Amino acid sequence: MRTPPPDLAGRLLDASAELLRADDPPQLADVARLMGVARATLYYYFAGREDLLAFILAAHVREGGEVMATADDEALPAPERLRAVLAAMCSYLGARPFVCTGLLTAAGAGGRMHEVLAANDAVIGAHLRRILQEGVNAGTLGGTAQHNLDATDVADVANAAMGAVLLAVLGRAAATLDTTEPAFATKVAARIVDGLRAR
Repeated sequence: MRTPPPDLAGRLLDASAELLRADDPPQLADVARLMGVARATLYYYFAGREDLLAFILAAHVREGGEVMATADDEALPAPERLRAVLAAMCSYLGARPFVCTGLLTAAGAGGRMHEVLAANDAVIGAHLRRILQEGVNAGTLGGTAQHNLDATDVADVANAAMGAVLLAVLGRAAATLDTTEPAFATKVAARIVDGLRAR
């Protein structure tokens, strides 16, 4: 896959909701018409529809990672950092619930979609793991004494937190509730972190 020029890349990302729809997803010829470019132009940059979707999802993963990094104040204790980062993630996805659908679809696919999941793990997952590990080391995150989180559980817990945010956004969207409501993101993040606080 070649990287498309910024103008085309921006237009593709602006059309993400249409391109990532789960029902009757557009083929590359449809996307070319939507973008107002020749089909050959898209085929120059993308081998097929899967390539295009992988590009779009990976771009959203990077952008979401930047939003999370901006929300992360490393001077704060791990629980507060985790809450801020998860709220930022929830807000980002709340404005783009179609990205949640795309990521879940990628989880059941192979090929280029596997690369999207690897990128998600390297950007989003790694950020969450760093904060969780800091909290474990400081004794501020880790659960109850009976079910204490140890270092080997950090990756699983980071994945569970990501999954909780994805499903919270999708559930709210399916119920036709406002996924961009600031209180929604704040509450989701608080519930996740409360369950992880050391006791």
